[in-house]
Amino acid sequence: MSAGDGLRSSTTVPEEAGAHTSVETVSRDELILAGLGVLLVLDLLFLPWYGFTVTAGAISVSISNTATGPPSGWLGVLALLLVLALLVDIAIERLAPHTQVPAIGRGRATTRYVLAVVAVSLLALKLLLNFGSAGELGFWGALFLGGGLVWVAHHLRQLEAARR
Repeated sequence: MSAGDGLRSSTTVPEEAGAHTSVETVSRDELILAGLGVLLVLDLLFLPWYGFTVTAGAISVSISNTATGPPSGWLGVLALLLVLALLVDIAIERLAPHTQVPAIGRGRATTRYVLAVVAVSLLALKLLLNFGSAGELGFWGALFLGGGLVWVAHHLRQLEAARR
C-alpha cells in the first residue's frame, strides 16, 4: 500500500478529525471502565449469585445460580446486555471513530454513564425482588464492579463536559 493510492491503514485516522489515532491512545479511565465492564460480564455469566442447599439426613445437595439464572433472571440478562452495549460503544469509538452511533444526552460519555446506571439499577432491582437469597461470590463481585463501573463512567462524563 503506497501513500499515493489514497488508501489508509485501518488503525489510523486523520488528525484533523479530532479522533483518537490508535488503540494505544485510550485513556487510563477508559481502560478501567472497559476492564470493569468485562469483569462484570464474566461475573454475571459465571459466578454464583444464589445458593440453595437441601439436606436430607446424611445427603446434602447444593444448587447455585448465576445472575442470568432464576430467580428473576431476565433482570440479569438485561443488565448483561446493557454492559455489553457499553463495551461495544467503547470499541466502536476506538476502532471506528468516524462511525456515527446514537447518543444519549450530549455525548458518548453520557451514553455510557446511562448504560452503566441502568444496568446497575436492574441488578439492584433483582436483589430487591429476591432479597433473602442473594449473597454468593457473584453477587458481592457485581456489587463492587457495578459501583465502580458507575463511578468511572460518571468521572468520564464529567471530563467530557469540562472539555466542552
